[in-house]
Amino acid sequence: MYRRKLAFSIEAAIVALACVTLGLAIKYAIQLWNAPVYGGDVNNTRPSRTTIIPEYSILPVITIVAGLFNMALHVASGVRALYAVIVSSLLATAWLVMIAIWGQCHLQAHDNPDNPWYEVCYQTNIKADYKQDYIEGVSKALGAAVVAFGALIFIA
Repeated sequence: MYRRKLAFSIEAAIVALACVTLGLAIKYAIQLWNAPVYGGDVNNTRPSRTTIIPEYSILPVITIVAGLFNMALHVASGVRALYAVIVSSLLATAWLVMIAIWGQCHLQAHDNPDNPWYEVCYQTNIKADYKQDYIEGVSKALGAAVVAFGALIFIA
């Protein structure tokens, strides 16, 4: 049996998690943007600084918009099961891919051409701070929080 109130509550929780994730991701992206890069310029074989914003903001924004739309549908007329399965499957797949990318970029954030994520992650452009065992000017805990909240959305 379809429970409109429960479905609405789940959508609201996902929207709330996506809002928190977006806020953390924006703060993390700002730190990445302002961090010092090797040689002052970004290597052409690696992602440019402009890739940071879409990488860390598009999926949370899509999730928020889809969640608000679904909440409106729940209030108006309910959501058909097929629609719910398709949308949740697409978003779950997108979040799984994004968690993998965010996680690898966060964990493999060092300049090493042998790194398989060398040409994918902007973090490989940023100077390493060997005292902190992470990249300069970027909070390791904040990056981990972004990945963790993304995982919570995937689980929800």
